[in-house]
Amino acid sequence: MNNAHTSLPDAVQEPQRPFPAPMTPSQSDLRGLPFMPLDTCRLLDSDLFALSTGDGFKCAVALWCKAWQQMPAGSLPHNERVLAHLSGAGGRWPALRAMALHGWVVCSDGRLYHPVIAQKANQAWKARLAQRARAARR
Repeated sequence: MNNAHTSLPDAVQEPQRPFPAPMTPSQSDLRGLPFMPLDTCRLLDSDLFALSTGDGFKCAVALWCKAWQQMPAGSLPHNERVLAHLSGAGGRWPALRAMALHGWVVCSDGRLYHPVIAQKANQAWKARLAQRARAARR
């Protein structure tokens, strides 16, 4: 729902204030980790898959991938021009943004988070920290 006080597309769920806490730790950093898990069953059963066009779906997946490499991991800046660029939509962003941002939520740090991407990022971040701890013990 678009509210008069925001320029968010319908696809971004604006929660009731106060905004929820960020969905990943602020220090989570998955840069350099090129693999992002994809739950294919969940994706194929999703509203995004059922409702999107090829271009909207392409932009959505591009944003998931870009969020994986952001700090904090699993988040995106809440800036229309940056989102247009990161999604690959460019000037077509206004027509594609609702589907591209399907499921994303604005959190209290002012960034956008997708619950599923954040869940996968948290798992990867914990694994990265565990690997660093093992390496430090050697």
